[in-house]
Formats: sequence, C-alpha cells, structure tokens
Amino acid sequence: MAETFVLSFVEKLILLERTAGSDVHYRITPPISTPFYDSISVQKVARQIADSIGLSQFIFIITFVKQKKDVGGHIDLSTRGEEVFIEIDPDAIRFPNSVGATLCHEICHKWLQVMGISSPIEMDNEILTDITAVFLGFGKIMLNGCEIINVREERIAEGTQMTTETRTSGYLKRDQLAFAYRLVCAMRNVPRSEYMSGLSSDAANAIHACDRSYSHYYDERFHQPETTADAFTNLKTKASHGNGSWLT
Repeated sequence: MAETFVLSFVEKLILLERTAGSDVHYRITPPISTPFYDSISVQKVARQIADSIGLSQFIFIITFVKQKKDVGGHIDLSTRGEEVFIEIDPDAIRFPNSVGATLCHEICHKWLQVMGISSPIEMDNEILTDITAVFLGFGKIMLNGCEIINVREERIAEGTQMTTETRTSGYLKRDQLAFAYRLVCAMRNVPRSEYMSGLSSDAANAIHACDRSYSHYYDERFHQPETTADAFTNLKTKASHGNGSWLT
C-alpha cells in the first residue's frame, strides 16, 4: 500500500469522525448470509442497510440493469424526493457478497449526500464512499465482497471443464479495505474475536497482513470519543513524516 493511500485514508476518517462521529452507532453489521433471487430480495437487504445508518426516510428502489465493465451498480443522486433508485448489474446476482458490498457502497453515497460530505474529484469521492461504508459498520460486508472468485465445473461435449468467474465491487482493494477496517475497529475498541468473525479466508488473511505492518500505529485512544479525532491527527502526522514502516 502506497504511503499516499495511508495519508488519504486517515484524512478521510478524520473528516468523517469530525463531521458525523457523534451520530454514528459503533456496531459492525454481520456479513450478508442470505442468497438473492430477485430485486425484491435485494431490496429487503437494501432497506436494512439504509435503516441501520439513519436513512429510513428514503425508499430505495432496486432494479437490475446492465452496467459498464467493472461497474457493479449505480445510484441516482439527482432526485431530492424520498425515492432513491439504485441499479445493480444482473450478472452480480450469482455473487451475494458482491451484491451486498455494492449495496453498501451505493447507499453510502446517499448518506454522504445527506451529510453534505463530498470530494470534487470523482475517483476520490468513490474512495471516500468505500471508506465511509467501513466507517458506518459495513467493513465485513465490504471485505468479503470486494473480490469474489467462483470456480465451477461445467459439462461440455468433450466431458467437463472448470470455469473461473471473478467479480469485484467497490474501488478499494482488499488490503486497503483491511487497513481502513482495522483503524475503525481500533477507534471502536472492537475486540479481535468480534471483528474477525464472519470474514472470508481471503478477508481474514488481509487483516493478518495488515496487522503485521501497521498494528503498532493503532492508538489506544481511538475508542475514546473525546480524543478520537486527535488520535487520528497524530496518526496522520506520523505517516506524513515518511516513516518507512508505513510502506509495504
């Protein structure tokens, strides 16, 4: 992970904490465990996600629409009414964890709009949205769903063949999400048994790798509301001094 990413992530977490930290509940949402069959089943999960972050006043309407390459979904933020439209790529239905991560990302776009938080740079805004999803408690869903690899056996005329499908969601790689997740868990004083439960093997490995490189930077004051922002600021200062320990 490049040092510039670390600085950027810390700055975004400082922004979120100072803007909305006092209004955010400190609970981690369990991973998605229910398979999706249609837009109705997806919409139920979207409702649960929205309700958990204070967006109960909106009606999220989910449809399946083919998206551009490497795009899992899209949210329409142009309307100001209570109805919010989200599109999900229909190919994602075979990857429940990917759908869950996409829903969290898109709904967090709406949360950021409501809170008046944004970046003028499109890609930076997308990265902010992924980090916001972790900040709001969706770290497990994001880590499990950011990259899914399915291997299945198919029958063909000559016999059988193995087919591999890969599905990605969001804009951060798993190791970057792991870094943001561990910072947020340190801030929330979440015990290891809790923040590791329910993670896929790939997600758990990303956390282990993150801990090997960055665990000594997780300030014990992160979980104290009155000092959290200051702790993040100190962390940013350490990173900006160019300490080689930040690099992998």
